[in-house]
Amino acid sequence: MNVSIQSTYPLVIVRITCYGLCLSCLVGLSARAQITFAADKLPAVVGDFVEEYVSTDTDPSSKIGPTGGPQAWDFSYALQSGDIIRRMDIVSPTNGGYQASFPQATYAERYTDMPDNVLEWDYYNIVINAGRYYFGSCVPNTVTNVFSPPPIDIPAVVGYGTNWSYTTTTTFGPYTDQDNVSATADAFGTVILPELGSFQALRVNQVTSTLVFISGQYFYTTYLREYYWLVPGFDKAVHIVSQA
Repeated sequence: MNVSIQSTYPLVIVRITCYGLCLSCLVGLSARAQITFAADKLPAVVGDFVEEYVSTDTDPSSKIGPTGGPQAWDFSYALQSGDIIRRMDIVSPTNGGYQASFPQATYAERYTDMPDNVLEWDYYNIVINAGRYYFGSCVPNTVTNVFSPPPIDIPAVVGYGTNWSYTTTTTFGPYTDQDNVSATADAFGTVILPELGSFQALRVNQVTSTLVFISGQYFYTTYLREYYWLVPGFDKAVHIVSQA
């Protein structure tokens, strides 16, 4: 489904990769003429990491641009006052001690607001010819979200015009959230990252509607729009999230 930015989705948070090391994906970091993204180029080896600028103040709406391509997206601006640096490390699913809820996960992404504020773990497995399975997440000492069924959040191969969707649920106590996700790789071109330079990228436009139930009774729906730029070795090199 092709979707465009709407005023009902105010931009609230921006993540921009500013440094990274993907031990298994370094060959994928140079620009390529044919713009495709393979799930097996995602960081997935223990020791891989990226660092990001995270801002809730920057309004990047003018940088999103139209659909199609080729385009140039310049996100190379420096860290601003009030921004934070967030680090994502690829770790064993046993890291943190929550692996029992995610027995099929082969690795986890651990997010830390530097220097030492661990935010959460996300649990994954990459399957050849299928894509990346997302099993859920855990916020330390707060909540564990287990997806049923675990969705493929990024297909095995994504090219310009690729569409995918899925539905999954999480349950905690009397609360059940049903996520309905629709994504389209709607633009391609070159993304410029701070300190790292230019890379070929695909932009994905994704909308999630979440139906909230309490004790089986529907209560309300929330909406989340995301724009993210896929670059081999960096996962979502830029990630813009808005919520209505």
